[in-house]
Amino acid sequence: METTPLKIITPEKVFYAHAVQMIVIDGPTGKEGFLPGHAHVLKLLAKGGKVRIQEAGKEGTEASGQAGGAERICQVDGGHLAVSETFQIYTPDARWISGDPREAAEAGK
Repeated sequence: METTPLKIITPEKVFYAHAVQMIVIDGPTGKEGFLPGHAHVLKLLAKGGKVRIQEAGKEGTEASGQAGGAERICQVDGGHLAVSETFQIYTPDARWISGDPREAAEAGK
């Protein structure tokens, strides 16, 4: 499956950076999904809204019947999503609701 890089950027740091298959954002008028190759667009994010992330899976996982990589959900404090050849989210603050990559790394030790 096709992927595109996603970065979630806060004033303090790059909160998240990974190749993704899809994202779904909460905007002021509801949920919107984006796949790689989407037309260039700039979208507002809802304050307190969620960003659902479907990460890219390992090569060959689709053939084994797996849908791809991990699903992660973070909450953002507003901001915007810029869609071009990449997905970039600029937000004042972000936190993990589920699928925190740090927890996955700790479990793998």
